[in-house]
Amino acid sequence: MADITLINKTGARSKKGYAVIESSVAKNSFKYAGIDEKAIIGSVSEVVDNNAKCKICISGEGVLYSAKPVKKGDILRLVKMGDGLPQGTVVPAQNSDAPY
Repeated sequence: MADITLINKTGARSKKGYAVIESSVAKNSFKYAGIDEKAIIGSVSEVVDNNAKCKICISGEGVLYSAKPVKKGDILRLVKMGDGLPQGTVVPAQNSDAPY
């Protein structure tokens, strides 16, 4: 499994399994993927303190936190506005979801 190392600039301990994107402010840092985010670079593969280097899984098998039960064959999507769930988590996609 390949990974990259970026700096956690989230203001708290990094959350293992959360989807992340590169920060547009700090070149070597990341932030959690927001609602409807499309530019995901991977998921956090370890928990570290604020501003510490953190490994981001970019290929192979990753782990994301699902706010709802998941079964084999489900397609996961990030939560979006109106779901009422924490940013950076995923839920099983439904046929009624608009594609993104």
